[in-house]
Amino acid sequence: MTYYVFELGEMFHQVATIEAEHADASFDDLDGNNIPVVQMRDWHYAYELTSFAGSPAPDVILRYAGGQYEVAPDLMFTDPPTDEELTGLVQEVRDAYKKSETEGDEIKSPGVWGGDASLWDTMLELTYKGHLDLAMQLYDACWQKDWETKDMDMDHFWDLVGSSPYGRALVEAQGYEFPEADPDEESGSSKSGTVISH
Repeated sequence: MTYYVFELGEMFHQVATIEAEHADASFDDLDGNNIPVVQMRDWHYAYELTSFAGSPAPDVILRYAGGQYEVAPDLMFTDPPTDEELTGLVQEVRDAYKKSETEGDEIKSPGVWGGDASLWDTMLELTYKGHLDLAMQLYDACWQKDWETKDMDMDHFWDLVGSSPYGRALVEAQGYEFPEADPDEESGSSKSGTVISH
């Protein structure tokens, strides 16, 4: 879905193009200024971590400001989950990677493409709601000892977040930043590196 936004005034003109990709967007006046914000999903992660059906697509809110739509952290960030709620999230993710006695195949780790993306989905939900620190706590709490390449998988995850304009803006709004791109990286690489605190 692509939305073309026009302004009615002295001169009728287009002010924005919203690429909502695989789903609809909604336009709602959430902050009471008579200018609708855009509520949609960030489909940047489609097919990146698993099949489309299981791909994370976190919610995003865009506000019109300075002649363009940009991510609105103040409308997206929520109060942090309680300790009890965070414990519940950890348990839900752990349960997603449990194998029943009747299943013959091994459960793929989150770092293997095509496996269950519950870990990444929950981390993105926390990050996009302003709780990146809790997302990293959840990562450590849910990672199983027999899963290899923990650091590499973490780097890949933050590379993806950093290459999403919405994800990057929301991470930076929380006081984190991405390292500068390595000049030795291949031209056009979207590598962003693990987030680091200011």
